[in-house]
Amino acid sequence: MTKRVAQTLTRLAGIDQDKTCAELAKQDRKTLLNFASGYPVKVSKLGSMKSAMVSSGGVSLKGVTAGTMASKLVEGLFFAGEVLDVDGDSGGYNIQWAFSSGRLAALSAMKYIEEKQHTG
Repeated sequence: MTKRVAQTLTRLAGIDQDKTCAELAKQDRKTLLNFASGYPVKVSKLGSMKSAMVSSGGVSLKGVTAGTMASKLVEGLFFAGEVLDVDGDSGGYNIQWAFSSGRLAALSAMKYIEEKQHTG
């Protein structure tokens, strides 16, 4: 996420912009996460095929639980988007994958944190 996007999201969510995410209170982190994951994004125009990009390689899907995006090797680690070894046609598929897997990873991470807090 670019610094400008992060600053805009924190401002719109009413979160202190002078702190890093690690410095935020638990409730502020929850507020920011809920705000960012539910913020509507409207595409204003599409770029040309000349500007389309794709990446290849990344974390093997064999090491990730598909239903949660959790690492099979490191407890509490979740993956999303192009950090994973998923290739797709340009034209929005990679962006959809990034948003969908990002949402699933975020929801799964929140559930993981909540379960850890209840079990101590």
